[in-house]
Amino acid sequence: MKLDLSGLAVALATPFTPSGEVDLAAYRKLVRHVVAGGVDTLVPLGTTGEASTLLEAERDAVIAACLEESAGHPVFVGTGHNATRQTAALTKRAQALGATGALVVTPYYNKPNPDGLWPTMRPSPRRPRACRSSPTTCPAARD
Repeated sequence: MKLDLSGLAVALATPFTPSGEVDLAAYRKLVRHVVAGGVDTLVPLGTTGEASTLLEAERDAVIAACLEESAGHPVFVGTGHNATRQTAALTKRAQALGATGALVVTPYYNKPNPDGLWPTMRPSPRRPRACRSSPTTCPAARD
């Protein structure tokens, strides 16, 4: 199967309740709204998805909700992390949950050499990865 990633990809915000819990009902509503608006690819836990603030169970719940509401659209989960080994683990977890692929950012606030980046950036034989460069917060992205 050839994956067509042309068109609009939307990095989804992660809504919270006033008490600080992930608001999954609001999140599901947001995903359905974005799908109805004509999006081509969904990106949960991307730059605007509060990924660095979520616990593992919350991340899993957000990914599962997005997949359930995706109406068959590709879902690229943001799996970037400050630690390259954690990025690899988050990417494997997203794949296990059924994500189409992963959006991987170079580690933020530290600067691994290219050999240190490769384990998280190399393509997976089972799932594609998109690499995001953010030079202001990811020093390795500047090189």
